[in-house]
Amino acid sequence: MGLTIVNSVLFGSCLVVFFVTRNPWVVVPNAVALAVISGQLGFQLHDAGHHQMFRARWKNTAVGFVTANLLLGMSYGWWVQKHNRHHANPNHVVRDPDIHNPAIAYTWEQALGRSGLRRLLARYQAFLFFPLLGFLAWSMHMAGAAFLARRRSRSRSLEVVALLAHAAAYVGVLVFALGLWKALLVIAIHKAVGGFYLASVFAPNHKGMPQTGDESKLDFLRSQVVTSRC
Repeated sequence: MGLTIVNSVLFGSCLVVFFVTRNPWVVVPNAVALAVISGQLGFQLHDAGHHQMFRARWKNTAVGFVTANLLLGMSYGWWVQKHNRHHANPNHVVRDPDIHNPAIAYTWEQALGRSGLRRLLARYQAFLFFPLLGFLAWSMHMAGAAFLARRRSRSRSLEVVALLAHAAAYVGVLVFALGLWKALLVIAIHKAVGGFYLASVFAPNHKGMPQTGDESKLDFLRSQVVTSRC
């Protein structure tokens, strides 16, 4: 709980700095700091999604929802179902959504089955991997929006309202405090550095580790351990 408070205070402090000065020598480092703190909020979302923060399920859900939808602008419902699918089949070449994605090919079969720009990305992905991480935050925003657009759930309306509120506040606060062009600069830095930071923490845990398929005989516990470095 203490770290949750610290993250919230630091997040709010970064926003206050944008109101205090428009000096680019302060604004740019502050945008980087905001990205790192947003990454910490992402870890907070992870723990809340696993119901590891509180005994009561509703408290974890509340923290996860506020963190994801209101602070990060990402669908909590989308993230939970995606991460649960990952843990159900970690590093499964078809069923794990974390390694079955359009940006990176994880097997020869995936690479050879692509065409056009995606085939080109697969060919040079060793060089493009780190630059692509700068787009991770945007892809998570879009994936969450697509999830809410195509799936009905009891919380969908609440999530949509929260995401719209986040977008309006995020853009509105930055434009009001910094003006249009500096706001766009902050958004670009915030999203790029935040995505890079998150992926730099999560990706090494599974990338390069054994992959599984339908023929795998690993039980749940072994599949979690064998496919990860933790």
